[in-house]
Amino acid sequence: MKKSHPNRDTLMARYGLSFLILVLIFAVITVLQFFFMENMFIRVVRNNMKEAAQSIEQLEFGEKDYMTKLSDIEAKYDIYIEIYHPRDTLIYSSNNNDTVFGSQGSSGEMKPRIMRILEHEDLDEKSYFETRQEYFATAKYIVYGTFFRDNAGIEMYYSLDVIEANAKTASFAILWVSLALLLIIFFIFLAYTYTFVVPLKKINRITKNIGNLDFSEVCPQFGVRELGELSRSVNALSASLDMTMQDLKKKNERLEHEVERERRLEEGRKQFIANASHELKTPIAIIQGYAEGITFAETKEQAEEYSGVIIEESKKMNRLVVRLLELMRFENGGHIVQNERIPLRETVLSLVSSRKKYLSENGITLDLNINENFVGYGDADLFERVFNNYFSNALSHIDGGKKLKIGCEVVEDFYRISVFNTGKPIADDDIEHIWQSFYRADKAHSREKGRFGLGLAIVAEAQNLQNAKYGAVNHVDGVEFWFDVLIAENQK
Repeated sequence: MKKSHPNRDTLMARYGLSFLILVLIFAVITVLQFFFMENMFIRVVRNNMKEAAQSIEQLEFGEKDYMTKLSDIEAKYDIYIEIYHPRDTLIYSSNNNDTVFGSQGSSGEMKPRIMRILEHEDLDEKSYFETRQEYFATAKYIVYGTFFRDNAGIEMYYSLDVIEANAKTASFAILWVSLALLLIIFFIFLAYTYTFVVPLKKINRITKNIGNLDFSEVCPQFGVRELGELSRSVNALSASLDMTMQDLKKKNERLEHEVERERRLEEGRKQFIANASHELKTPIAIIQGYAEGITFAETKEQAEEYSGVIIEESKKMNRLVVRLLELMRFENGGHIVQNERIPLRETVLSLVSSRKKYLSENGITLDLNINENFVGYGDADLFERVFNNYFSNALSHIDGGKKLKIGCEVVEDFYRISVFNTGKPIADDDIEHIWQSFYRADKAHSREKGRFGLGLAIVAEAQNLQNAKYGAVNHVDGVEFWFDVLIAENQK
């Protein structure tokens, strides 16, 4: 196991411990100021009330600017004042200066505001503090009362709601300042971390990935010179190893491809031999039997009959071998696709024309619906093979109304050519397998019709060579086979 650097770990531990202590200090300060800030404001207000009372006591009630000086004191300490002389007669109220305190009766006599006393605290024989609440409101006030010379008294009011609001404002201000300081320290800590610790961790992670043959990530160029040199060295090593591994990977892929190709060829050869042996067994037996029959033929006509059977079976064997070789060539990549422009209607008409006599003799109605302007782009030879297989397959299975329909429609970037024939639909169990070699959906048709189950397999391989789709769809009155051919560029 790789050991970490002791000095770096110690330094990180110190920074982490210092940061934790700062967080705890700020947390304690925040908690304390939330709980005690209001009491601090109350103490300040009480001291201000005492100072205001001393300032008022030094004034001469009858002097010229008495009211002005009282207003200045009220504004300075943000308090409301009631003065009594004698003690039970209100002679001054801040209400006269449009404050909320005091009220005046209908006779013009000033009356003090009557409030509910919630708390009372005597400071000495002539001074006290009270907490009062209005009878018909929720507002509460701190009240300071004291007695002056000549039996005069004063009461000062300060709203507890204002104290609470100021305390909350101050608490949030301290909180935000604390958070700002904490963030500054945190970013200083992060700056150190991202300058040294994070780069080293990145380099360590990347070197581990290189050890696991993962070269996808490269080291960034760090600002510190030593880290930058280390980063460049790691990147150079990673690039060199990556090039070597990519070269080995390509060679390995080519080798695997060759091995897989040889395996497919070998399997194809084995399958070819098995299928060919199975399909050729019957005609060879027939040829052998009729050849022996010629030896013992009693008449010339009998010998000619036997010879005709041998010739017919030989032709079937030849068609089978040709189709097998064609299919093997497609499967093993022996056919090179040669793309060219294909006028669809003209090409299909040319392929169908050779069967007009057959259609007429068998009462088959052909409906050809292909736009003469449709031009495809693909391998003309493969197109002919696919269409001929579909057309021959339709003629072999046509029944019922004996209708044959050839159509073409646009599907995305392709023309979809369809061949429909009336007759029995393909069984659900067979429709998935009809594209396999030697698979016959209609087992009832005998081999003398020359159908070996290779036509649709050739269609599948030919379309796969061109990366084009193909398929079959059952309808109520027949079966539709279709295949796609790419739309020529100027047709899109």
